[in-house]
Amino acid sequence: MVSLDVPAVLRKHKTVVLSLICFFFGIVADRELLPYSRTTGHPNGDVALAPLAAASLRSRNDLSSYRLKEIDTDVANDDSPANKTVVTPVTIDSDDKASVIFFHVHIMKTAGSSLNRYLARRYHAVCGHKGYSHDQPFHIGKPRMDEPGGFGPDRVRFIDMEERGWHNCRLISHETDSGYTIRILKELKKEGFKVRTLVPCRDPVSHCISKLSHVHFNLAQILNNNALCSVINTACSQIQSNRFSEEILSVADESSFFWYTNFSHVDDLISDYVPGRFFQLPEADRKFEMNKPFADDVVSDVIKKCGRTMHSFFMKKPYYQQCSRRIAQVDRIPQ
Repeated sequence: MVSLDVPAVLRKHKTVVLSLICFFFGIVADRELLPYSRTTGHPNGDVALAPLAAASLRSRNDLSSYRLKEIDTDVANDDSPANKTVVTPVTIDSDDKASVIFFHVHIMKTAGSSLNRYLARRYHAVCGHKGYSHDQPFHIGKPRMDEPGGFGPDRVRFIDMEERGWHNCRLISHETDSGYTIRILKELKKEGFKVRTLVPCRDPVSHCISKLSHVHFNLAQILNNNALCSVINTACSQIQSNRFSEEILSVADESSFFWYTNFSHVDDLISDYVPGRFFQLPEADRKFEMNKPFADDVVSDVIKKCGRTMHSFFMKKPYYQQCSRRIAQVDRIPQ
């Protein structure tokens, strides 16, 4: 009987044996391992697809549009607990809707930070200076801005937003000047997207007082100044007055104005276009911290002395004129 020296055979033909082993495990890996996402700019880099979402993606062959496939992939790549409970990713059922991108024009002191967070927790594909959909924790607490410079997941550096790009976004919320907003809108239109802007509106008097509070302006100290109204109007005009221009409206395919606290109206405007979460995250129990407001008697005195003058002065500004044509509350003077 001829004995077979197995170790000797393995040593002699080790290259062939190793190739067969690699081939075998390659087949198993191809069948068992989940595909990895392409780089999307997420701080954690490439992440594995959530199992249920990945399986659903492999089984879906009815998405004829590249953009629809991109939306499905973006949803699956969302590594929040909400997505891990989803059996089928949210999709949008027409090319026309998939080609629309919303842009929230974040006007200072119009609840823009809170709206950004609200939308990021209700929808996928929200890209905001004050938070991205894929960065939302399941349980929400104080805004996370504990990185150097006061940045973090809830206050994203502009350069990071630029590097991530806008190709994974269906709604952009940006706290920037009108020139940069227009540049982004033009870039999106150049790529074939339809752009719809969302513009918040607030009455000019309370808006001005809120902006003064934000910059710690000492109203109480100038209440008896003979030029009180002129000082207030000048000061307000110099505080972040460059976030809106009428060119934004001419560049956008469509613009919608809304009263700044009416978040449900924004839901109505975007819900047919922006993919919503199947599993809703808990509502934010901690808002972005606001500056300490002025004392009620100081505000009352300012409105009594300057309310009409302030209203008349600011209603000459294009932002308030555009809002006034669409939102009746803008014309009221607080009492």
